[in-house]
Amino acid sequence: MSTLDTNILSLADITAALPEARFVLCLREPLDNALLIYFKRYEQGHDHAYDFEDIAHFMAQRAILQAHWLSQYSDRLLTLEYETLVQGGASPASHIAAHVGLKFDSGATLPEFHENEIAVWKCYDKHIDPLRSALARIRG
Repeated sequence: MSTLDTNILSLADITAALPEARFVLCLREPLDNALLIYFKRYEQGHDHAYDFEDIAHFMAQRAILQAHWLSQYSDRLLTLEYETLVQGGASPASHIAAHVGLKFDSGATLPEFHENEIAVWKCYDKHIDPLRSALARIRG
């Protein structure tokens, strides 16, 4: 499972190459998502990741693209919130297995998700007003 924030950009190519494939779209609380993008150091590309305004703009464009893909491939896309995935126990895993056509094995493990990546923004609450403003502007 890949959590790279730019994966959505490749969905058209992937769906064309794998016409029977099903996908899971994992969404996060916007402040957490933006901060995790900001704190990650990418080897190359992702120029949007180092400025709050650019991150907010990228997130707005990605939301438009997500809505488009959901309208085009609603039967192939399962949307889950990261918080549910991390804290939900077996329920999200069984839901994912059913969506992709696999038999759920309660002994199988999901990739490691991190509870410490939930509500990250609270640790920076006093310092992220510029990020809040940028996200508010893109939401309209």
